[in-house]
Amino acid sequence: MVLKDKRLPSYPLMVKDPYFSFWMPADDPTESDVAFWHGEPKPFAGVLTVDGKEYRFLGKGEQPALRLVQTEVTAFDTIYTFDGDDFTFAVDFFSPLPPSDPSTMSLPAVYVNYTFTSKVSHDVSVSLAMEERACFDTCRKEERTEEMRVNKYVLPCCQTVSMGLLRQLPLSNSMDEVGADWGYIYLCGQTADSVKGDRMWTTVRNDHNGANNVSDFFVVAFDDIISIFYFGQYLPDYWQRNGKNIFDVIAHAYSARSEILHTCQQFEHKLLTDAACYSDDYLLTLYASVRQSVAAHKLVQDKDGNLLFLSKECNSDGCIATVDVTYPSMPMYLLYNPELVKGMILPIFKFARMAVWNKPFAPHDVGIYPYCLGQYYAVKNGSECRDMTVHSWTAPEVLPFYYQLPADYDLFDFNRQMPVEESGNMIIVTWLYYAVSGDKQILEENFDLFETWVKYLVKYGLVPDCQLCTDDFAGHLDKNANLAVKSIVGMYCFAKMAEALNKPDLAAEYYALARNYAGQWKSLYNDGDHTMLCLDNHDSYSLKYNMAIDKLLGAGLFDDDIVDKELRYYDKVAGKYGVPLDTRNTYTKTDWMLWVAALGDNTEVNKYASYIVNFFADTTQRVPFSDWIDTKEPKYYTFRNRTVQGGLFLPILKAQWSELCKTK
Repeated sequence: MVLKDKRLPSYPLMVKDPYFSFWMPADDPTESDVAFWHGEPKPFAGVLTVDGKEYRFLGKGEQPALRLVQTEVTAFDTIYTFDGDDFTFAVDFFSPLPPSDPSTMSLPAVYVNYTFTSKVSHDVSVSLAMEERACFDTCRKEERTEEMRVNKYVLPCCQTVSMGLLRQLPLSNSMDEVGADWGYIYLCGQTADSVKGDRMWTTVRNDHNGANNVSDFFVVAFDDIISIFYFGQYLPDYWQRNGKNIFDVIAHAYSARSEILHTCQQFEHKLLTDAACYSDDYLLTLYASVRQSVAAHKLVQDKDGNLLFLSKECNSDGCIATVDVTYPSMPMYLLYNPELVKGMILPIFKFARMAVWNKPFAPHDVGIYPYCLGQYYAVKNGSECRDMTVHSWTAPEVLPFYYQLPADYDLFDFNRQMPVEESGNMIIVTWLYYAVSGDKQILEENFDLFETWVKYLVKYGLVPDCQLCTDDFAGHLDKNANLAVKSIVGMYCFAKMAEALNKPDLAAEYYALARNYAGQWKSLYNDGDHTMLCLDNHDSYSLKYNMAIDKLLGAGLFDDDIVDKELRYYDKVAGKYGVPLDTRNTYTKTDWMLWVAALGDNTEVNKYASYIVNFFADTTQRVPFSDWIDTKEPKYYTFRNRTVQGGLFLPILKAQWSELCKTK
């Protein structure tokens, strides 16, 4: 199924990972340059030539633009249809990212498919060109120029032209709003060439003479050389396992195109079946989420053969394997490939056992993408760690290797940690992964950590001290009611772990604690027709999205009357674009809105999805799907292209939980 003429703030065109991520920030692809996920122009040009007359279908340029008549989106496609004088031309930007199939998902190649249809025959050529700025970081200076290396190769399947920096510096950048100054982008078609003007361009062209019905494609591929630094190991992309190289990738993209399409169609069919009982608005939010969420990760394999699915916390400091990004994004991956959830949390366990992490709570992250070098969040500034000053999001730098520091090194500022948040997250996420995978080993190997973290929740979780939660942009909060919910659900999940590991006394202890704390929570945080933002803060409210896991598990920790009155109260304070996150501001989070919707029935899901689609329709800020938006005005705040949009699948996960769960 395709959704026709449904507007997105920005359209994914060619997206595969945080450094291979090209978007169209306009309704008409001829009205704007293609852009990197963070917004820098990365010019591509698409030109259709019919009997010698040129028409533009992608990017800015001198040729007359084709007339756009329809835009369609699916999970993996953005399709534009144009009308000409006596022909129709459609171009499909297809990024195969099915989370159900890691090999296809990680293949660093995308397709630009097209069809030309006319009642009469024409000589037709289609060309796709790329300007040099696509191949290096331009976040700090769009006018940056560099010496480029261009190579042309004649392969059995195609001709291809590659472009990249003359001086390659793999993994020379990290931080957040920074692109890669390494790797080569390959354009593949019938014929390939390059043109040097003010800037270098590479181009490919397909010719179809005497044609009236044409269907063909280009391949665009990215070889990043090395993908991840993992605590001293340099890891290539998952597709490079078994000695494969970029030319194998290109050959596979051609030879296995039908199989790749079929794999994606199978995923699409499953998604449509899962979403069949909901509205088109909800389906559109899912379509807007899939490519973005997957492509803000990188899939690699460590030396022991473990899959590592590493998120980049795009536009919110660039951390890698962030726990409170994993927590909201996990629903899509639990549904379609739980092993990816395991790949999200394994790095956290690894770092939590290193000497420098001497905390009784879970880490927030393990570094800055693409470096797993120890938690970056909360590293001290100033004189105590003069050589470890926290850097700018746009600095093209690499941080020190924090993981190498000795035990008791005074590296972190406790005031900037998220101790209850991340401890609850790790326990909950791991239990949910086990519940759908049956992988008891992960519980056994890390049970000592879970015991340490759950004791922290018991001690500090019911009435949390002033601290940050995942909504850190809203600032510190004392006695946070929603954070208390997470700690209680975390205790319950720990009890489930103990039960699964045949520790009945420990399980009984923590079941009792969770239920006792839940009863106290109801007394402490109730405020008439809703619950409070934080203790004793009367006439305040907040979205209690953490209750969604209680609902999913059927634990019954929080009574239906509490949930029902919360939902009714949210209706009273809703704006056109959603329900505010809490009393302090008019903004909200799109992921948390769908978690809240999962507390109710399908009507709630459709209602909350309609808020988001209202935002899509009205916003003039053309950025990838932001999860932090205003509820009164169609504007976003900072965040874009973040993995957390996988959380919009929580209503489906809840509906299917009993079928998915292997621990009934």
